[in-house]
Amino acid sequence: MQRLIQLACCVLALLAILSPPVSATAAQSVVVQDINFGTVDADDFTAGAIALSREPVWWESDTPWRITVESLDPNLGSSFDSGYIKPLGDLQFKFHAFSQWITMQQHPQVLKDCYETGSGTIYADWRIQLDWALDRPGQYGAELLFTISEL
Repeated sequence: MQRLIQLACCVLALLAILSPPVSATAAQSVVVQDINFGTVDADDFTAGAIALSREPVWWESDTPWRITVESLDPNLGSSFDSGYIKPLGDLQFKFHAFSQWITMQQHPQVLKDCYETGSGTIYADWRIQLDWALDRPGQYGAELLFTISEL
């Protein structure tokens, strides 16, 4: 039980950054709040992942748009004892309405394309893969860059 309590720290902080307009006429912005997976427990490890559903991504654009996401970090950080580095690939995301998970990388990956203009909210699902044998106690996280651009 002691090991489980130590493994109970797994936090992911996301950073939303407003991107500059792609062209002189386009006015666009994207806003994402911090996403915190909280404490990981035995049920999460047994399931093999901890997940969050329907995390809002607010957008505004006067042209059709694409929202991408990428990690600014090469991994999710190291364990408290510095003996383990949690791979960035353990973090996955998807547009809520889709079924296929996308592995986080350090280059832009499409979250959503849309021809709608104005403003609104889309929803993303997030998960972190967990492994009893590999994961070690630590507080893990990454900074993510969300970008909205003109299609």
